[in-house]
Amino acid sequence: MTALTEADLAGNLLLGKLTAADIGRLAPHMMVVDMEAGETIHQAGDDVVETWFPCDSAMAAFCVTTNGGADAVEVALVGREGAIGGIVSNGRLPA
Repeated sequence: MTALTEADLAGNLLLGKLTAADIGRLAPHMMVVDMEAGETIHQAGDDVVETWFPCDSAMAAFCVTTNGGADAVEVALVGREGAIGGIVSNGRLPA
């Protein structure tokens, strides 16, 4: 983990649209994390309290099961256009 730079913010298109004032509010709470392929951000059932902003090529995959595991839906988010995690759950729902 390293401190955030302006170049890091520019890698994510959502963050790149923020005003300087908004970036100033967020930056003290952000850090850069380099992840390897196959690493897991959240396990099923974990409380989602963080938001991840991919800043380069990235892919996040989700698998949701229903009916006691009889049915499954897989969803993938690919890219640096948005965010993963806490925004959707607002920190109140499990992964």
